[in-house]
Formats: sequence, structure tokens, C-alpha cells
Amino acid sequence: MPATSLEIAWDVLAGSRAHAVPQIIEPNPSLPSVILDRLMAEVSVAAAHCAVLASCFNGLEAGQTKAGLRSMFEWVPREQALISLVRQNKQLDCDITLDPDAVQSIEDLFAEIEFGQRTLLRLFAEANVIGEHRAIVVYLGTLRSTWQASCRRAQQALFDLLVVAVSIRNRKTHPPLAELMQLLEDASNGKCPCLDHEGQATFKALPHFRLMPRYLITQDCVVAGPAGKARAFAKDISMAGIGLENVPHLRDGEQVVVELSSGRGFTGRVVWVSGTAAGVKFDRMLRQGDPLLGG
Repeated sequence: MPATSLEIAWDVLAGSRAHAVPQIIEPNPSLPSVILDRLMAEVSVAAAHCAVLASCFNGLEAGQTKAGLRSMFEWVPREQALISLVRQNKQLDCDITLDPDAVQSIEDLFAEIEFGQRTLLRLFAEANVIGEHRAIVVYLGTLRSTWQASCRRAQQALFDLLVVAVSIRNRKTHPPLAELMQLLEDASNGKCPCLDHEGQATFKALPHFRLMPRYLITQDCVVAGPAGKARAFAKDISMAGIGLENVPHLRDGEQVVVELSSGRGFTGRVVWVSGTAAGVKFDRMLRQGDPLLGG
């Protein structure tokens, strides 16, 4: 007997725990994979930022983080284009409809995120009156539980979207979500998976972030790698990486430093090479709102 969409989704996430099992849905071939992939990527980035914030407030509780409140606020997820359409109950395309469970779980996730954002703003307001330390004491419990809950909401939203994904494609082409789901699981349970050894908030780019929108930057740059430095051209950028042209002597897997003519610099790993063009995946993913991303 063929496996159902739900059974395949659980198989995909073997070892990860989802919450509130959704109903099994029928295949929906009218939902283009590219639209679904983009929506999955938008929700994945929001989920990643929830894991960072939960890690930060878990770390504050345990005295393990040095991240400042202002820097934490920069990690609050923003509502991207397709998510906005879903939340406004608008169609993604003239022939596209999403499963109601997926729509509701996305709404629940962003409602939780908005509550966390409002609570952070109240904390900032109180800090101006009673001081940052006392304000943190007042609001830490609420913020910690809220961002832990957002991680659980994100798990559910991703799982519901994965059920949709496997209903329209075979199991070999599912989005790689298990690593992100584990980060969300750890953060929701009080751990700090997104703090580095110095207690600073960080998040590495996961494989499916290659689906995120790319922005033209068209800047000259210098690329430093094992073969030395070379001038090149930075064509486009995303939260996860940068596309280069006219760059010689790079090999797949090499660690490089990219310095833009504007002064920004990045470290990363070469993930593809085609002639004198190459793609570099950042060691540290850019934040939403970064000026290079049109923020």
C-alpha cells in the first residue's frame, strides 16, 4: 500500500518531533513547486530567527549570553511577501490553494512572533524608566516562554508545509528540514543551540536557504582564498550567500574571504564553480533588514 503524504513527511523528519499532527491531504498538482519552495524558505528563515531569540532568552535565564537587547531585536522575524499573502487569505496564484492546516499554522506562528515583538518593545520602554536589568527581570519569563512557543509553532508550520510538499513530489525531493527542526526542538526545550562559544547570537545558513531571494549588488570585490587574492565582481547576494563573476582559480569547498568595494566583508565556503563564476555560502547568515538585502 503506498505511503500517505503524512507518513512520508514523518519519514523525512525521522528523529525530529512535530506537534499537533495535521490531517492527511490529497495531492495538489496545481501548486507549483517553485512557489511552495519560496514559501517554505520564508517560513524557514522566520523559524531560524525564532530559534535564535529563544536561545538568547534561554541563555539570559542561565547567564550564558552576552547578546544585548538591541541586537536581539534585530533577530525578530519579518513577514515576507508570500507569508503576507497567506495571512491576508489571498491566493498565491490564480490556481493555487494551500491546505487549511498549513495556513492556520503560519498564522499561529506569526501571531506568536508579533506578541513576542510587542513584549520586547514594552521591555525597552520599561528599561528607559527602571533600568535594563530590572526590566529584564520583569519580562524575561514571558519572553523566554513566548519565543520557545514560537519555535514550537514554527515546527508545526514547517511540518504542515512539508506534508503539502511531499503530496506533490516524490520523497527524494523534499526540502532538507531535519537540522532546522532539531534546532527548534532544542531551543523550545530551554537549550541555546544558536549561541556561539562567546555567548553571542549566531546562525549558520542551512541548505534550504539557497531558495531565498537574491538581490543585485553589482560591486567590485576582492576574493582571498588558498591561491591568493584576486579581483572579482559580486553580482548578487542573499541571506545565505553571494554570487561572484570574473573570479579565477576557485575550487568547490575552498574557504574564502570576500571584501566588497563598499567595505563589507564576509567569510564563507565555495559551493559551486562554473568557469569564472562561483557561489559562496556564508559562514554566518545575514540578518533580515541588512542594507545589502534592500533593508
